[in-house]
Amino acid sequence: MDQRATDPDILRHSLKDNPGPEDYLFLFFKNTPTSQAAGKEFLQRLGQRTTGPDAPTSLATRDHQLTAWSEWGITDKSKLVRLKSLFQPVLVADGESDILMPVENSRLLSEHLPDARLHIYPDAGHGFLYQYAVKFGTEVNTFLDR
Repeated sequence: MDQRATDPDILRHSLKDNPGPEDYLFLFFKNTPTSQAAGKEFLQRLGQRTTGPDAPTSLATRDHQLTAWSEWGITDKSKLVRLKSLFQPVLVADGESDILMPVENSRLLSEHLPDARLHIYPDAGHGFLYQYAVKFGTEVNTFLDR
């Protein structure tokens, strides 16, 4: 598995105690006009939410996630063999330009799961589900209804 926990630009944006819109746009959306515009639309939608807001996460949560992210990136191909024993259907989705967890990881995961459905979203990064909210939501519902 490949991951980018050591990339200085990714670390600079992801380790801020108070990340701003530019950090979210960098980390979650591809650096193209269309993806960045979708990211700005997402941030506006997020700011408009008035009911049922998510509880804020802590810096400790962020640090634990970064630790898990870093450890997951350690190459151990033998662990992939264990995926063959999972027979429940799995939806694997990603943005084609995900800088946090590269799309190659999603492809590798789907290749080792016996019943995986892979969908890669074009012109998108880690925030593909925000960029393609309706399409992804429809895909999840279709997957769950099958």
